[in-house]
Amino acid sequence: MSSFDSISDEDLVQMVLADNQGAFEELVNRWEKPILRYTARLLNFHPQDAEDVTSEVFFKAYKSLASFKPSLKFSSWLYRIAHNTAVNLIRDKSKLFYVDIETFWSVPAKFKDDVKLTHSELEQVLQKLSPDDRNLLILFHLEEKSLREISDIVKLTENTVAVKLKRARIKARKFLKV
Repeated sequence: MSSFDSISDEDLVQMVLADNQGAFEELVNRWEKPILRYTARLLNFHPQDAEDVTSEVFFKAYKSLASFKPSLKFSSWLYRIAHNTAVNLIRDKSKLFYVDIETFWSVPAKFKDDVKLTHSELEQVLQKLSPDDRNLLILFHLEEKSLREISDIVKLTENTVAVKLKRARIKARKFLKV
């Protein structure tokens, strides 16, 4: 048990800004695995790319910690850095966004009752979705972020996120011809 366990992320940020390096280590310990998981999904499960991006995310976060706005959740701010860093890598490498279906997606429970998907159908859907649509579905269904958190991450209003998320689901279903 760490001496930082009962301290909020936002308070840890203030401690780091007051030159407490242990507080930053605690933030890394709390968020390294979720950020690595998120970047791995965005980067088509290329482990080295995900690890590199995750390291870069924490480096960037540390360097720009003074710009963190306490009105945001620290996790939303960190996910935004991860999102931008991963997207920049994708652009730089001009990678297509294909996914190994066996390791990527389990269908959310609310869809299991309405739609029965085979792995090949789901793979076809994922290949057809844009990175933006895929990102919204990953954040909402796999990372279990709220609409507010997603809006902070992708820098859109909550209403816009809700509409885009609904459209992404509709597109996915159209690709399934359901």
